Amino acid sequence: MTMLLPYRPKPKPDELLSSWLIRLANGYRMELSEFLDMLCLTSHIHACDVDRLAPEILLIRLSELTGTTIEAARRTLLQSRFGILRTDRLHIQSVAWPWQIPIGHSRHHGRTCGFQICPRCLAEGETYFRWQSQVALFCCCEVHGCLLIDQCPRCLASIHAAPHGLLAIRRARTENALIELERCTQCRFDFRRAGSSSAPQKLLAQQVAYYDLLRSAENGTDSAEHFTILRHLITLLYGENRGLEGLRRVVSSHSGTERVDIPIPYESDEDVVSFEEANVVTRSRSYRPQLGCSKTGQFGSWSAVGRLASSIPL
Repeated sequence: MTMLLPYRPKPKPDELLSSWLIRLANGYRMELSEFLDMLCLTSHIHACDVDRLAPEILLIRLSELTGTTIEAARRTLLQSRFGILRTDRLHIQSVAWPWQIPIGHSRHHGRTCGFQICPRCLAEGETYFRWQSQVALFCCCEVHGCLLIDQCPRCLASIHAAPHGLLAIRRARTENALIELERCTQCRFDFRRAGSSSAPQKLLAQQVAYYDLLRSAENGTDSAEHFTILRHLITLLYGENRGLEGLRRVVSSHSGTERVDIPIPYESDEDVVSFEEANVVTRSRSYRPQLGCSKTGQFGSWSAVGRLASSIPL
């Protein structure tokens, strides 16, 4: 029979697996690597993003040690949240799933993507990272009605931009050996002290609607096609040339009509940043009345994109 850990906090309802592991290790005032070695868990964590690719044996072991149900442990994986979002049948190539921010990676100009957080959420109670911190679909906090931040206000570094997620964070040179999720790894700024801008009401309403769709999907409602079509519309608007073909096939498939090639001019995609790679400010502006794009001109309102995705016959 497996002995329970003396200190065994349960994962928060919306917490990432890596965040939970870090909280467990910090509770014992141990470096994460030492904590994992002590529990013989190191062999189950390879050089990968455990929030996406954690093996089942790791979740089982953690549930046994902490008295957590296996269902709650599985909910810490992005797969449990992305099930509806990653049903992208056209398989657009990406270092991550559709809608997932590619933490620690970038294809353009050396920009490194990091997590997005709500400073006010971090300041309330015990600090932990939520699954929404890796989802490009969201750019504001529905609880506090403010925009998220994805860079340090002091040094402008991307937040915890390690290639393999939170577990790959390298602590700053300090006597404190613990991983401090609330502090910048570059300048040690406390994110809980960061300011937050109020989100426009239209943006907030749209984000809440997406949350509602995801929740309804968890209860059995089929919302996959909505997000699939919306993702390809966004891909097209952001200038990903391969997305144009994908959009045509999706619309043709669900409208019952033959595919029609419409000559839409586009620029070379060498300077194009995908929607998932765009920062919070850029994505939040997409919901304003006009989407300005320096190379491709003006597009219509972003809310109209959502209405278009909803109006396509499914």
